[in-house]
Amino acid sequence: MFGNGFGRDVWVNAQLSDDGRHVLYSADHGWGRSEIYVGGIAPDSKIEPIVTDIDAHFNCTMVGDRILVHTDWKAPKYRLMLADMDQPAPAKWREIVPEGKDVLQDVTYIGGKIYATYLHDVVTEIKTFTLNGEPTGNVPLPGIGSASVSGEPDGKEAFITFTSFTTPPTTFRDDIKTGDRDVWSKPTVDIDPGAVRRRAGLVHVEGQHDTDPHVPRPQEGPRDRHQPSRPALRLRRLQRRHHARVPRHGGRVRWSAAACSRSPTSRGGPSSARPGTRPACSRTSRTCSTTSCAAADWLIANHYTTPKRLAIQGGSNGGLLVGAVLTQRPELYRAVLCQFPDLDMVRYYQFKNNNPPALLEYGNASDPEQFKYLVAYSPYQNVKDGTAYPAVMLTSGDADTRVPPLQARKMTARLQARDDVEATRAAAL
Repeated sequence: MFGNGFGRDVWVNAQLSDDGRHVLYSADHGWGRSEIYVGGIAPDSKIEPIVTDIDAHFNCTMVGDRILVHTDWKAPKYRLMLADMDQPAPAKWREIVPEGKDVLQDVTYIGGKIYATYLHDVVTEIKTFTLNGEPTGNVPLPGIGSASVSGEPDGKEAFITFTSFTTPPTTFRDDIKTGDRDVWSKPTVDIDPGAVRRRAGLVHVEGQHDTDPHVPRPQEGPRDRHQPSRPALRLRRLQRRHHARVPRHGGRVRWSAAACSRSPTSRGGPSSARPGTRPACSRTSRTCSTTSCAAADWLIANHYTTPKRLAIQGGSNGGLLVGAVLTQRPELYRAVLCQFPDLDMVRYYQFKNNNPPALLEYGNASDPEQFKYLVAYSPYQNVKDGTAYPAVMLTSGDADTRVPPLQARKMTARLQARDDVEATRAAAL
């Protein structure tokens, strides 16, 4: 039906309109840009291109004979545009929600109303609009955290799922017409989130790292940071490209007077969305890890913890950042949890996996120019003999087809093979 001629670095998808008359096709070139096409439902229907040569992202939702287009085209923080099916070319689009000071992360159409999810200082704000872009208000949230919206285009209810460092994911059901709200789903937990909030508190700080002085970082933990015994603290890394680490309930963390959790937002995430800061590409991955180290430096300098009580955790793309931080600033941390990571970025293009789009994001070392950037931060190539590293645990899946498990194995072997390995800090797989 669709997709012939695209390479393995392109993801294709299809979306059927609610009335069953049209099919909207998308072709995503990794995380870099999108192409949009439209066709009819009949087998012999011609598929017409809408967007093919614009270096931007286009997330589309069909609403009858119109298309809602959520895009960063000429708007790094994203905007919402409306296209008519009979004239779908970008030149005919109408802007209904312009770019604002905060990133427009997501758009959901429910019951004639647009729910726009924004990222403000790394926490969620949700605003509503008519289909013509007229503001109709804000959706109240229980506190500082992150939230998502779901519902049917012709539905009468919107489902708002909220979570924070201390609140497990809770789904509320909002009546679109009356605004009434009730709890739809709430997990049973053996702690009182309110008591934890009263004891811990939430702090927002703005990074002072010279490459990115305006990235907020939420932290939750003991109010008295100057207590005699510095709290043990865990840093959690950015996990997905183009996604900031936002406040979420960890599920496994037990709060005490000696524990904190902190979620830094690396430069290149969407909290600022300035042009030229796409995360994890070959030229900015080192900057992302440098910014993360600046977060750890800030915690230590402001007496929230010490290197002996600081741990760091990350998985997948976050595993790459954790690995880079491990090799760049090993003295900052006591323990590192590196989960199903990409670590050998020099040979990555030679590995067999089902994730060729990642080469568009990470860079391809077969290109001599990109090789220079990759070898400078690739964790596996930057393990040094004679360097004291923290305790490291790497996890991987033997049947993982997306992140080649050989990378965690190689990194473990390299860390264990050093002549100066301390038995108490040996790497474990």
